Amino acid sequence: MLRRPDLPAPRSPRRCAMSRIPAWAVGLALVAALAAVLCSITALRQAAHAPTLRPYAYDLPDGWTPPPVPAGSVPVTEASVALGRALFYDTKLTNDGKTTCATCHEQARAFTNGKRTGVDASGHALEHNTISLVNAGYASLYTWADPSITTIEQELAMTPRPPEAMDRLRADPAYGRMFAEVFPGQADPFTWANTETALGAFVRTLISADTPYDRFARGDRTALSPLAQEGMGLFFSNNLACYTCHVDVPRQAGMPTWAAQSHQHNGVTADGATMLVPALRNVAVTGPYMHDGRFSSLEQVVRMYERGGDEGASSPHKNPVVSGFLLTDHERAALIAFLTEGLTDQRLLTDPAYGPPPIATPDH
Repeated sequence: MLRRPDLPAPRSPRRCAMSRIPAWAVGLALVAALAAVLCSITALRQAAHAPTLRPYAYDLPDGWTPPPVPAGSVPVTEASVALGRALFYDTKLTNDGKTTCATCHEQARAFTNGKRTGVDASGHALEHNTISLVNAGYASLYTWADPSITTIEQELAMTPRPPEAMDRLRADPAYGRMFAEVFPGQADPFTWANTETALGAFVRTLISADTPYDRFARGDRTALSPLAQEGMGLFFSNNLACYTCHVDVPRQAGMPTWAAQSHQHNGVTADGATMLVPALRNVAVTGPYMHDGRFSSLEQVVRMYERGGDEGASSPHKNPVVSGFLLTDHERAALIAFLTEGLTDQRLLTDPAYGPPPIATPDH
């Protein structure tokens, strides 16, 4: 074909650059692209599921820090707390299939049970009164008479461990998902150690930080009635010195320092035995009182300390602070007003987050 001399000669057609890439390289690129897409989908799914993996969001006042977690215990996350809460209210962990942790630790009673002494799953009375779980995450002692128990998990390990309990949990698909999430990578996460550390995560969230005393300490001078303020003055006085034995954690800025947790001879044990000095938060709802539940009212407790003790009053092992004191009826009423009105945390006693899950057990 003729062409005009002023037109450029036609170029030879170029081969597509892709035609020079080996087929194996193209295949590898496609595989990489597919992997990237799959990774993106997985990341999106994980992001949607991530909230349960986040650290538990404590709602604490300024100056308070979350409870420490002992080495070897599961971190306090939304997932571990949810698992621990489900277990706390589940009957699968007990011999009789009826009892739960909450049977002996009722939220409305500040996680005690209102009985003189505890009762086991068989209905047999135990030796000591049930200790409150409130602020247990801050504690360093967990039993009335054994100072070697220093973590929540050690205390939980002392409770009966029916062998069939793990089979009950393992048979529940919902627990299968929850245990796998909290204890990833374990061939069989259904162990008593894992169960106890999940329960410990939930118990560490049972924090009382909003009593009228707390609000008063933070500057709200209307939080306590005049009578309760007078009782607070007596509580922290050198005459009564209640604060030198009873613990409160953490410390309140600008307020007198309470004692460190300890075992002391309390003036009511006839021998030299020492007993845990309990914290007094929510004491209005944790009766009966003392290690053996011998007193049904706070007035009885106060009058006993006015006497300097009961049958153990002359014991050489008794804490010398328990030496007796004199109170007028008005002063006694003021002291009790501080203990009841001032140290009761209604938020803790009623917050649904501490109660049974919306569905009490995962398989219902």
